[in-house]
Amino acid sequence: MSTVSRTLASFDEQSVRRFVALNREVVLERLQRLNLSRINTDFDGSVHSTGRFAEGSTVGVNRTKKGARSY
Repeated sequence: MSTVSRTLASFDEQSVRRFVALNREVVLERLQRLNLSRINTDFDGSVHSTGRFAEGSTVGVNRTKKGARSY
């Protein structure tokens, strides 16, 4: 995973915009193919966006009630 993180960190602004557009296109295309009647989303409040980076004590990690990490 660190290789992916390093690659994304090296993106310039234009590359970030293109990557976001590609992700949007791929996700929307697959959602249309699935023809779902409903989609649920879950927003984790422990990660705060600051532009291209995220901040938080456990960025990308959710804790279960028992304290175990859930990625």
